[in-house]
Amino acid sequence: MPAMTRRSWIELTGLLFVALLVRLPLLPLHAYRWGGGTDTSEYKNWMQALHEHGLLNIFRESNTDYIGYQWVLWILTLIWSPFGDSYSDTAPGLHLLIKAPPLLFEGGLIVAVYLATRMLMEQSPGRKEPHGNSTSPLPLIAAAIIAFHPASLYDAAVWGQIDAMTALVIAAAVLLIYRKMPVAAGFVWGVGFVMKPQPIVVAPLLAVLVFDRGDWKALLRLAAGGLAAGLLVAMPWVLHGDLRRIGGIYKALVNEDMGRLSGNSWNVWWFFDLAGDARPGDRPLGGVPLTYRMTGTALTGLGTLLALAFAWKRPSLERAL
Repeated sequence: MPAMTRRSWIELTGLLFVALLVRLPLLPLHAYRWGGGTDTSEYKNWMQALHEHGLLNIFRESNTDYIGYQWVLWILTLIWSPFGDSYSDTAPGLHLLIKAPPLLFEGGLIVAVYLATRMLMEQSPGRKEPHGNSTSPLPLIAAAIIAFHPASLYDAAVWGQIDAMTALVIAAAVLLIYRKMPVAAGFVWGVGFVMKPQPIVVAPLLAVLVFDRGDWKALLRLAAGGLAAGLLVAMPWVLHGDLRRIGGIYKALVNEDMGRLSGNSWNVWWFFDLAGDARPGDRPLGGVPLTYRMTGTALTGLGTLLALAFAWKRPSLERAL
């Protein structure tokens, strides 16, 4: 990808600034879950445990189900400590501070989408200036869709969630693979997985992309990068004797039953959840020994196979993304 032009820097910086301005009025809001409570309240409770018991004891002194994100929350406690030691929901400054990392992740995702689209434009004939600089407005349009999509606005500014981090590490890993940097791609993916395990869904795709653009050695470098990230983030707790606790957290995430089928997620099961009292272990087809959880897993596997076939048939950055 060619170097960013002055115009590109200006338009991207302007987009990030406007995206932040749009989010500012939303930051004081709360997103309440089914049955009450908020995710930001959970973060504040974990921050209080970090403040009172230290980073190494977080898995012994709280019910956290996030691993790597504890490093981020610990840094936030260092920032918040000079202003007070109250971690209640009534502290407005803390509520705003909690949402700073999600906003940074969304900013990173906006930049990643902008750069990815520029790379795609560079591969498209008829969209280049004589010196190789793309004149297409599509990179800015694509980034603006992420910046102002209602789901993006709600997820970080209102809900305080870090789903943009998941999308960011996935996009960054793909881009790094196409820059022939498998170790960096694996490391970025590994950091994201330890922060929140959702990036696991693209692990097979990343492996196929790396193998197609290199060989078995490149695939090993990808795996080494991911392993290095995991060790770097989790090793202090492993040495502290919390490996079994961390394993229990991942096991609980896989088998979690929130008492509802969807847990407020806007998916195809939501309509059944709203109409009745379905649980993950229930059978949607009565006598057929197939539960909602098994069906969801099967659909995830089918989606993975389709993605692999799509990318393998004619490998390209466009298909990979």
